[in-house]
Amino acid sequence: MRFLLILCTCGLALQLSAQELTRSVVGSSGTYLSAINAGNIHFTVGEISIDRTENGIVLERGFHHGLYELIATSIWTAPEIRLDVRVFPNPTADDVTLTGDWLTDDRLVVHDLLGRPILERELPLERLSLSLQNYPAGTYVFTLVRQGRPLKSLRVIRR
Repeated sequence: MRFLLILCTCGLALQLSAQELTRSVVGSSGTYLSAINAGNIHFTVGEISIDRTENGIVLERGFHHGLYELIATSIWTAPEIRLDVRVFPNPTADDVTLTGDWLTDDRLVVHDLLGRPILERELPLERLSLSLQNYPAGTYVFTLVRQGRPLKSLRVIRR
């Protein structure tokens, strides 16, 4: 008899389902931050109301949607680019010469220290002579660019 009573109690307990509220963070403030290829950060400090609206899209207010784990489907490693670039004389009074093993489509962009581009030029193979006579004395950043991406930067001082 006791066995039958225990069996019935277990059977009844298995049939009953408890009340459940999933994703139930109740907070009053928070935010969601996302960065490309980096992931998402979600946080909340509290919510005062909970509601769900579904009409083609789901809008849930009051529920915290946790961090979705990113799954890498492929891994790409940037190839190491070794450039042997020299600039001389440095510091210079007027003319400066660049030598190096860049490609024919590479470009040179010259910026002042405020980051303003003052000169952009396609690089000829192996050697470029450049006059800085029309520019005021100061420090300039010479940047070699390949397909829109900076490869190497050199600092040149004009006296």
